[in-house]
Amino acid sequence: QDEEEPKDDSFSPDGGYIPRILFLDPSGKVHPEITNKNGNPNYKYFYSNADQG
Repeated sequence: QDEEEPKDDSFSPDGGYIPRILFLDPSGKVHPEITNKNGNPNYKYFYSNADQG
């Protein structure tokens, strides 16, 4: 098990493990409303390249 993987549910807003990019504010609060609008709707937080978003 990866000890660096966060346990808090806010870090897995779309379910189980998948590589994802989450955006946090300076206080560390996750903003699940910021998603990859151009990506697969099943994986809203996955970005295959830097041009997506």
